[in-house]
Amino acid sequence: ISLSLKGSYGVAKKNIILCISVCLAVSFFAYTFGWYYANLPRQCVFKQIASYDPFNPASHEPLEKSLDLRIEKVENHCFSTFSSSCYFLQYVTNFLQSSNTGYSKNRLSGRARLSLSHTVLLSLTLLSKRISYRSVSSSFHLEKGNIHRIFFSFCEQVITQKDRLIQWPTGQEALQHLLPFSSWLSRSEGLEERGLPRVLGVLGHTRIPIRLPAGKPDSESDAPENEPHPDSWLNLELVCNDKGRFIYCHISKGSEKDRGSTLAERILQNPEMVPPGTCLIAGVGYPLTEQILTPFSAGRNPQENLFNRSVGSHLGRFNQAVADLKERFQKLRYLDMGNYDRAKAVVLTACILHNVFLDMGDVTKGLVESSTPEDVDEVNEDPAGVKMRETVVNLLYSTLEAAPQ
Repeated sequence: ISLSLKGSYGVAKKNIILCISVCLAVSFFAYTFGWYYANLPRQCVFKQIASYDPFNPASHEPLEKSLDLRIEKVENHCFSTFSSSCYFLQYVTNFLQSSNTGYSKNRLSGRARLSLSHTVLLSLTLLSKRISYRSVSSSFHLEKGNIHRIFFSFCEQVITQKDRLIQWPTGQEALQHLLPFSSWLSRSEGLEERGLPRVLGVLGHTRIPIRLPAGKPDSESDAPENEPHPDSWLNLELVCNDKGRFIYCHISKGSEKDRGSTLAERILQNPEMVPPGTCLIAGVGYPLTEQILTPFSAGRNPQENLFNRSVGSHLGRFNQAVADLKERFQKLRYLDMGNYDRAKAVVLTACILHNVFLDMGDVTKGLVESSTPEDVDEVNEDPAGVKMRETVVNLLYSTLEAAPQ
């Protein structure tokens, strides 16, 4: 090219090409040497793995020492980074150790091992922040495959404690957490004897966005334009008590639209779950029953508006509990995984640990997001539920009218 160039223009063009060539060469060598020195420790481990002979015990020692040194480096990095959370880490570690889950402390062949306390630390890092396995792998100096295996092993161990941590209250425990139906009636007497129930818990749901499973189109053919596919999120249905603790948890695919029906059927078969004189509060779109009271879709008169305001205060408490959950475990804001079972395991783990946090006195306040009203399908209203709601409406309004101005 240089020989074909003539004149001053050709000389200038030749110089430009020469400069570009030199820059490319320098960049190539800089990248090559930088990559080599950055991966030198890993190459050493790979050489030791290549020399590993399963039939020669003498060849095991170099690889074992190298892995142990790298794990020790990871553990020191973890504690220096998260030393302020040592109390909580120890609490969760003791919780898993005392649960007799049979957590294996042995390292699989060819896999790096972490102690239980550092497994907790790594897993909580993934749950509490919106970071990828690749980022954690780089920060903790562990292979991405190891990070993935360690994290889901942790989730499996926590999930075994679901029935122990997310438990429906009964007997005296249920009575301790009852709330008055309306805050301004908390000191009124005689209304409960006349049929005004106390609130056992609040039923509601939230969506957890996930990556669309492979093979699914971005939107359904019969869905409105720009509306995401329903399987691009999980439905997380919860019941929280007066402290924001979850006493019920149900996770389903976004395409499943049986809001509250599973719990309503369970209560119908086990009426002792909601003792006489108590009820659950739920939002619009949930089944209206004698045990589950829902607001009017649109208040048509002062009586219905008053009822809706009383119900709304309880629904606000549920929204705050969900906001706290997502603030504490920010990974729930978007799960970059298309596998339903694994996404469900992560969500359930977060809900269980939410109760563990509350048990140790940890307080995290999230910002309640303003949500747009959803289009809900018409639900059947049980006659007993309609009658109970009308009773509550009349009691609230008559008490308000009788109150001194």
